[in-house]
Amino acid sequence: MAEFHTLITQTGQAKLAAAIANSEPLELSAVAMGDGGGSLPTPSAARTTLVKEVHRVGINVIGVDSDNPHWLVIEAVLPPEVGGWMIREVGVYDSEGDLIVYGNYPETYKPLLSEGSGRTQTVRIIMQVSDTEAVTLTVDPSVVLATHEYVAQQIAAQTQHLTPKSRKIQAGDGLRGGGDLTADRTLSVDNTVVRTSRSISAGDGLSGGGNLGANRTLSVDNTVVRTTRTISTGTGLTGGGSLASNRTLSLDTATLSKLEKADSAVQPSRKVTAGAGLTGGGELSGNITIEMGTPQTLSATSENETTAEGHSHELQMATAAQARAGEDNERLMTPARVHQAFNHYGLGKTSTGSTSMDAPLASGFYRNIANPPQAPNGKSGSWIEHGGSTTDGFRLFATGGYTNEDNMYFKRKGLNAYGDTEWRKIIHDGEFRGSLGVSGWQPLPGGMILQWGVSARVDGDENVYLSFPVRFPNGCWGVFPAIRDGVTGHDEIFPRLIKYDAISCTLRAEVAAPGATIHGYDRYIHYFAIGN
Repeated sequence: MAEFHTLITQTGQAKLAAAIANSEPLELSAVAMGDGGGSLPTPSAARTTLVKEVHRVGINVIGVDSDNPHWLVIEAVLPPEVGGWMIREVGVYDSEGDLIVYGNYPETYKPLLSEGSGRTQTVRIIMQVSDTEAVTLTVDPSVVLATHEYVAQQIAAQTQHLTPKSRKIQAGDGLRGGGDLTADRTLSVDNTVVRTSRSISAGDGLSGGGNLGANRTLSVDNTVVRTTRTISTGTGLTGGGSLASNRTLSLDTATLSKLEKADSAVQPSRKVTAGAGLTGGGELSGNITIEMGTPQTLSATSENETTAEGHSHELQMATAAQARAGEDNERLMTPARVHQAFNHYGLGKTSTGSTSMDAPLASGFYRNIANPPQAPNGKSGSWIEHGGSTTDGFRLFATGGYTNEDNMYFKRKGLNAYGDTEWRKIIHDGEFRGSLGVSGWQPLPGGMILQWGVSARVDGDENVYLSFPVRFPNGCWGVFPAIRDGVTGHDEIFPRLIKYDAISCTLRAEVAAPGATIHGYDRYIHYFAIGN
């Protein structure tokens, strides 16, 4: 198929078939021109509009081609005052506004007078039909223009038989031939004569020319860009197109994105250097790691410093005076400073020997491990010192765990005429620790301890070993057994104490008389023990 051609659209085919079938002509009314959206389109019968219409004008004339009776030649005229665009596509519309014929068109620029060059341009479209009578023209007389050719044809058709033969055609300057009209006459350019009043005008894209009083040269005007030329975009660019209008070339989105990433990227030749106290670093051609150097062990003598391998910090340590004062809330304490502070207030101080409890001591907490004679019962233990060397001080003493004694003692001390008092045991207020049950024990004020218990069933002539509920700290004074048989009047068995110590006793169930009858009652030995 030819590069440039027209075809009847699907809408046009349907309407043309209906016109032939109904003997009602299809009325064509207008021709539209378009720029194809910047490129030459390929005609398609499915089109209902132009790709990009730039102008529409009424049809001047529709006629049957003289050489082909099935061709309708549709003609539209563009006056000089319209233009400023490229023509790449044409279409013919009917009186109902439907696109009947569509075709592409040789790329042509229609200039405006304001651009320095204006012309009347005729657009002809050929429409092939089977019945030319089925198509007619709807004309708007206010917009139809006649071409020179059309006018000449019409005049020739109307006046060919009206020209008087007596008339003559005279050959003017630069011409030869002519004569009266009794025969055909031919006027020819007299090659021997050049009219100097004539001129050659330089058209679009040319320079030079002038009147023919001298030789003239026409040259291509290099300052004029042919509007048929185009600017094509290369890789990474957008824009371009024909030079019928201004064009802008821009970087496409993908290229801009790459450039932005390149601007923000870190150059692999750059380096990260590990400073003092850090390790790692290197060129940024790959991932790198910066790590803290190995911290040095901190102590009271540490200083602020960094090395290639690590770092250390100076610690603000408390002095002995600051430790004793106990007012600074920011400095750190070593074990020695803590001990100094505790000793200053008598907290946890260890005293040994016999003179430490005689001399006045600062108020605080003390511990003695030497069993000094000045302590209650000469035992080791811990005590609270209050008042120091004042006249109203006191001591509160608790015996140590090794004494197996669970007591506290009080002593008033002073340097007045009354002097120190003796150690006095702190007496419970009536609620003594003990265990009340079938077997149990109970301490009493003053240190006495009562204990009691019961044996398993006894049947006579057998020893029974019984452990006390608790150990007597200082010893057992005595054990008193008794028999319980549940029946009165039967003294067949009686209890006897064999031995005892601080933790147990041995009792015996003896038959009252040899050969006595032993009844089968439940019998038990109860005991009562006293000690301290």
